[in-house]
Amino acid sequence: MASTAHRSWLVAILVLTASLRLAWVLCVPNGQYSDSVWYSGAAANLASSGMYGLDGPSAWFPPGYPFFLAAIYKVAGHSEFSGKLGNVAIGVALTGFTYLLGRLLHGEAVGLVSAAMIAVWPNLIFSTGILGSDLLAACGFVAAIWLGMRGASGPVPGWARTLLLGLVIGWMVLVRPGSLILLASLGLWWWIGSHSFKRAIVRVAPLVLIVGLIVGAWTVRNYVQFGEVITIATNGGYNFWQTNQPYADGNDTYWPFVPMDDPEYQTMRNGDEFTKNREGYRYALAYLRANPGHLLTMLPAKLFWLYHTDTSGFYEGAFYPPMEGPSPVAHWIADHERTVEAFTFRYYEVLMALGVIGAALTFVFVRPAWIWPILALPLLLTFFHLFFHAKDRFHMPLVGIIALLAAMAIVEMAWLASRSARVPRVASR
Repeated sequence: MASTAHRSWLVAILVLTASLRLAWVLCVPNGQYSDSVWYSGAAANLASSGMYGLDGPSAWFPPGYPFFLAAIYKVAGHSEFSGKLGNVAIGVALTGFTYLLGRLLHGEAVGLVSAAMIAVWPNLIFSTGILGSDLLAACGFVAAIWLGMRGASGPVPGWARTLLLGLVIGWMVLVRPGSLILLASLGLWWWIGSHSFKRAIVRVAPLVLIVGLIVGAWTVRNYVQFGEVITIATNGGYNFWQTNQPYADGNDTYWPFVPMDDPEYQTMRNGDEFTKNREGYRYALAYLRANPGHLLTMLPAKLFWLYHTDTSGFYEGAFYPPMEGPSPVAHWIADHERTVEAFTFRYYEVLMALGVIGAALTFVFVRPAWIWPILALPLLLTFFHLFFHAKDRFHMPLVGIIALLAAMAIVEMAWLASRSARVPRVASR
């Protein structure tokens, strides 16, 4: 009976996830804004001509999400609505994998509560209309952690699980290069589980090989196409430079304050993508050699930009982009910007607070081995952004982990409340 009830709740949560996201893309016909314009255009070009880039061969953005989008465009034609439906599917998958991870680590209740949090998360719903990499990165993170933390039982052979996990992580690295931290988190899990660093290395090694082959294939494409080594994307050097230069603020909001007569800023503003990549690394490394403490002094600003809010989907998917048709919902949001933004932020703020409580309660009352690799993910992501600029949407890969820890808080507090309610009755007998 319990199992049937759990399945019914899961189906209801998945239906809710799909319904909210489908309603959003139907009611808010947003055009693309900022980076998503490039992603959609590059995917359309890839689907129609086989060339990656907007109006010529390019390596400006990582290709993982455009590959996904191009597959949709290949079947449905260049229709942004079809791409948004693809994001609806990603949202449902993210909810499902969050449930699976929560159930795996702490049972059905945590799985269902964490999935429900993902289902109604405002910024995730708003992001459904954005043809960008955020939702796919979030889904891939939870899927990879679930696959990696599962035991060896089951009908799927170990080599097949390793191959699948390697393919998922490799794809995620092409979506967001910071996804390399998944290898470190899972390596820590296997080290703790086996009590052997050597065994953990043996488990990680084939994944590194698969990821290396996937990224290496794209690097070969770039070398053949452009005659220089570009590992994933040419915006890597530009992004590295953005946070390692005299006017850096941790984000990309420094441009109004830079001296545009300086050749460095002229180059990084007006150069082609390959020049920005090469010179960005050169300028930034020279600055770090001259200012060795810069990475640490920028850390507070990076933490602020990375974690302080969660409204990227609201602004890029609802408030800023042009509407391609009449939308009473978008009109209402424009008239109530502060209210919607505050609601979006408060939801995230509550979940972050619950996540901290959940981590603390887990340490005190449960102390499972899995808490270390789970908590390693935000630490590793923060470490990655020591070297690159930060925005609130860059924490999106962690939403499943935040929901998991928040669900732990709710479930553990409910258990403590029920336990304290039973104690007086027992004592009175």
